[in-house]
Amino acid sequence: MQDNIFHFIFCFGNLPPIISRSKEVVVFLHNALYFRSDLIQKFPLKPRVRLTLESIFFRLRCHSVHKFLVQTPHMRDSLCKLSIDPQKIIVAPFADMSGYEKSALPGKAFICVSSGDSH
Repeated sequence: MQDNIFHFIFCFGNLPPIISRSKEVVVFLHNALYFRSDLIQKFPLKPRVRLTLESIFFRLRCHSVHKFLVQTPHMRDSLCKLSIDPQKIIVAPFADMSGYEKSALPGKAFICVSSGDSH
């Protein structure tokens, strides 16, 4: 297999690689907790330590990323606050939600399909 057939590294789990070599790095960022230390502090000790370390690592390595793929303008704005060039950020929601109306359920309703990790 030729070494140069892979033109970029796609990181699906929020964090850039430790070493990116000469490849272009694209990170799919979906963990808003990296920008909310106030919320991280409300977690139990083990996830709090993990999220804090991931957040620190993300901030140290985010400037080595060539492109960020995010789902919302809110995530784009959070990255811009870290002095990330807006040209490096692609907002691409999984679905076009413009044709949907907000739920008429009384009170607040929310569903999050995810793993069993603390979120």
